[in-house]
Amino acid sequence: MRERDFLTHRSKLDDWFRFNGRLHIFFTVAITLLFSSLISYIYISLKPTQLETVKSRGVIKVVTLNGPTTYYQGKNGPAGFEYDLAQAFADYLQVDLDVTVASSHEEAMNMIVRQQSHFAATGLTATQAYANQFLFTTDYLNVKEQIIKRQGKPYVKTIEDLGDGRLGVIDGTSLTESLKVQKLIYNNLTWQAFENADPEELLEAVSNKLLDYALVYSNEILLTRHFYPELVVAFDLNDAQKLSWAFRMSDDHSLYNEADRFLLHMKDNGQLAKLIERHYGHIEKFNYSGTQLFNNRIETRLPKFQALFEKAGLETGTDWRLLAAIAHQESHWDPKAISPTGVRGLMMLTLKTARQMGIKSRLDPEDSVMGGARYFKSIRDRIDKKVEDPDRTWFALAAYNLGLGHIRDARKLAIKLNKNPNLWIDIKNILPLLTKRKWYKQTEYGYARGHEALQYVQNIRRYYDILKWKTTQHEEVSIDDFIDIP
Repeated sequence: MRERDFLTHRSKLDDWFRFNGRLHIFFTVAITLLFSSLISYIYISLKPTQLETVKSRGVIKVVTLNGPTTYYQGKNGPAGFEYDLAQAFADYLQVDLDVTVASSHEEAMNMIVRQQSHFAATGLTATQAYANQFLFTTDYLNVKEQIIKRQGKPYVKTIEDLGDGRLGVIDGTSLTESLKVQKLIYNNLTWQAFENADPEELLEAVSNKLLDYALVYSNEILLTRHFYPELVVAFDLNDAQKLSWAFRMSDDHSLYNEADRFLLHMKDNGQLAKLIERHYGHIEKFNYSGTQLFNNRIETRLPKFQALFEKAGLETGTDWRLLAAIAHQESHWDPKAISPTGVRGLMMLTLKTARQMGIKSRLDPEDSVMGGARYFKSIRDRIDKKVEDPDRTWFALAAYNLGLGHIRDARKLAIKLNKNPNLWIDIKNILPLLTKRKWYKQTEYGYARGHEALQYVQNIRRYYDILKWKTTQHEEVSIDDFIDIP
């Protein structure tokens, strides 16, 4: 009996130890998991966000592409719409901008995946191929996909009209995706993809008859067609597409969200519109014959006077190509030009202005160029200091044509109309009002042909762009640079 009670007691004791052992293990595991979770929570809470890391390190990294719409090295350093917008974002964050130039869209996106850059500013649209891999910001520019051809080519208004013509496109963009969609409808559609190159090279290939057609974004042809005046838009392939920046897909959206806030801020305060105007505002209208004539004169007339422009540019601190652009607008580089109002010479100076600038003979090319350069500098120096470049230069050009008093009137009208008197994007819309009695009677200097001054500035900016491009070395495009796409 006692032995049976002992065994029963021992069995209960064993059960108790087993139960408590399991309970001990359970609590040990639970406490360990809870402690691990707590440590992880604390680690995550203490780990800096991507935005905090960028600010603490003082640098943000962007990857872009070489090209007139994205990034290039200009006379005064880095330039291009995408670069300027990225630099504005860096300034907004109060950090430095570190730029890496990729050879293709694919390489740029891979750099984002490998975290070698924080974001891509390559003129991207949120395609289906990329939408599942990257975060795209709010859009900042609308563009169209356009088929480009040479003047005189057969009538082309649809994809079907391309026939067996050689169509080129930059690989790795939404443009190639659009062609793949079109191929589902037009099975005979073929194209060639241009690898590791920029759109300008593609357009040059069409210009040089290495290709019959090119598919590019509208902003790309807008910036380059003055350099290739024989190119025209055949038709739009699609409706407007929206360009955005791309960020790596991750759980940390802090930097991406800040980029979104920045772009919305740029839209709200008018700075984005100002940037778009700076890069694209002067080239919306295109005159084929005028541009072709200007290109011819660069070869036949400019060489006689280029040294004079360079000399005057050094003396006055003005880009000689801008002085040359002014002279072409004024006289078409004709040193003996005389207008019915009495202005004359390469820079078409009045007698009063020539005397003020210490010029003896307005028909002497060197005197005329030097006088015009000095006069332009004197106007530019008198523009309100609140007006910053490049707007300051456009203001000075308008004043060169219209007179500084009328520009001051336009700035005062801008204030009355709640516009910014220091931005060309606002002033260029005010200038035409100086022809209307309702507005010019409110001014000190009265009526002025504001439309002419506006066109004057637009023309000079176009000429200036062409001269800058012509004085930059470009590599020849070869048909060997193309590969077939099935």
